[in-house]
Amino acid sequence: MSPHTAASGEDHAEGTRLLDARNIFFIVLSSMMLLIPCVWQPHAGIGDFPSHIYNAWLATLIEQGKLPGMALAHLKTNVLVDSMLVCSLKRFSVATSEKLVLGASVLIFFWGVFALAYSASRKQCWSVAPLIAVVAYGVIFQLGFSNFYLATGISCIALALLLGEKTDKWRVAAAIALFALAWKAHPLPVVWALGILAYVYILRRFPQRRIQLFGVACAAVILGSLVLTYRFQGTWLRPRLLLVSGAGQAALHGPLFAAVSLGLLLVWWSQCAYQIRTGGWKQWLQSPEAQLYILAVIAGVCMPLTFRIGQNEIGVVTERLSLFAAIFACMLVARYELRRIGIWASAIVCALFFSLLFFDARAINQLESKLETMVAGIPPDSKVAALLQFPETPLQSSAQSSLATAPALSKAAEIFYDPGFGVNIHHIIDRVCIRRCISYANYEPATYQFQVRALLGNHYALLEGSESGRMQMGTYQTRESDLPLYQIYPCGASALELCGRWLRFGEINGAENYRSR
Repeated sequence: MSPHTAASGEDHAEGTRLLDARNIFFIVLSSMMLLIPCVWQPHAGIGDFPSHIYNAWLATLIEQGKLPGMALAHLKTNVLVDSMLVCSLKRFSVATSEKLVLGASVLIFFWGVFALAYSASRKQCWSVAPLIAVVAYGVIFQLGFSNFYLATGISCIALALLLGEKTDKWRVAAAIALFALAWKAHPLPVVWALGILAYVYILRRFPQRRIQLFGVACAAVILGSLVLTYRFQGTWLRPRLLLVSGAGQAALHGPLFAAVSLGLLLVWWSQCAYQIRTGGWKQWLQSPEAQLYILAVIAGVCMPLTFRIGQNEIGVVTERLSLFAAIFACMLVARYELRRIGIWASAIVCALFFSLLFFDARAINQLESKLETMVAGIPPDSKVAALLQFPETPLQSSAQSSLATAPALSKAAEIFYDPGFGVNIHHIIDRVCIRRCISYANYEPATYQFQVRALLGNHYALLEGSESGRMQMGTYQTRESDLPLYQIYPCGASALELCGRWLRFGEINGAENYRSR
């Protein structure tokens, strides 16, 4: 820092105070705006999240000894969000608990990525905030991978502490504590963050060999992908451009979200092109942010979608890697100030994404309200299973129909995104059943990978994950021990047209069996 006179030092201090006050205002305002999608409907969170909060409720009952045949496992990881929900449900309602936990997770993730982008650019990066907001509410959040999502946000904060210009013992201590907390949520983001830390340290240690080190890292990623695929029963699928680039975090389902994702990708890549024109290919490629982004894209292309380690299956790998790629893309964009056209484009992408998200959330809440009405009409504590369809909005349906009328365009679109991809909404019945009924297809106790476990002879959950999966897909054959079991199923053209009846012994629970009722 250059020397200052006394007068100029006072001016600088005053300017710093004003800057701090302005930053605090923007932080508070941004945080309030970020929380809007968590409160704009009666219920928030889809994908696996309703299952998390339902099982947190079961955990409170198990602690009270009210669920014979069910037990709690004391896990060291993949449990932080569940523990937060258990604590919250003991004090607040379901709606309040889910908003508190989801809202806190969103804020931690957003400001974690923001801090990481700041550590890369060494300047305030408010122009990138709309892009980070889209990623924060993207595929991983909507899939309900809550522990993975929260662990990623916490790990980003720890990384920001360690990747800054100054790293003292207090920053190191705080980062270690954050990594320990993140591990409690999910181990993969912690391993990812430590790998980044090691790689960036090596790049800084050998600045003249960054291109060679990058080549070695690319080869290591490709080799690791091959090992996971062939040694650990990996399943590899043809990658889609939007997903592996990170922009697919905005491609929740259907062509409209895919178009928004394409807009996000164009903003990222146009900014990268501007950086390359400004400093040249070699300088751009030597930056840690560019190398990390390209490595994440290569990993997204090469890594298997699922693989097994022992008895545990690691799934949805591509979507998780896509989140990492999106974080690196935001860091890369933040290295240079966004041009005016980029700022406007990112604002439009953000506005379109959250507009589509609002209408989807409203339709899903209508479906959940319908389920609540149906469950209210059956005896309390009844076993319930539900087959549900995603309630597409008229705008989404029109876009799907338009794309279907153009086979060539539809085929070309598959290069960018998976038309069959969609967020799982079958677990909505789990949240509906809280304090009302028993969600019998509840998958967590049957998989034995979560804190709530189903024991032999229980009346609250199935014993095998495959049985839970068949019940959710409508191919489960009922047994005597399952009855009485109330099945909810679609019975009309709209996803909101639902019917229900009590299953009989030996019956397949799929909706196709009810057409002749």
